[in-house]
Amino acid sequence: MSTPPEIGKSVGVRVDEWMRDDLEVLLNTGISVSDAIRASLALAAGIFRGAQEDGAPKDAVVQLVTYTWQLASNSTPTSDDAAPADGGVAA
Repeated sequence: MSTPPEIGKSVGVRVDEWMRDDLEVLLNTGISVSDAIRASLALAAGIFRGAQEDGAPKDAVVQLVTYTWQLASNSTPTSDDAAPADGGVAA
């Protein structure tokens, strides 16, 4: 197991095609690359943390099975075909 870098150190990641595509989706919201990576890491860590709190071993690989979403309170849809506020699929 690796250890996390010291606080204040940078982390380097090689960008492949999938990561670039994923970053593009997040950057379309107006956030920076750094904020997109921070938010993604926090989300992934939260999934693992929650699984561990529910009894999964610390070294277990867990999989997100289901989720719900809602627009952030400071978010405004930018198109007429924006997804419905209930988290469903847009028509």
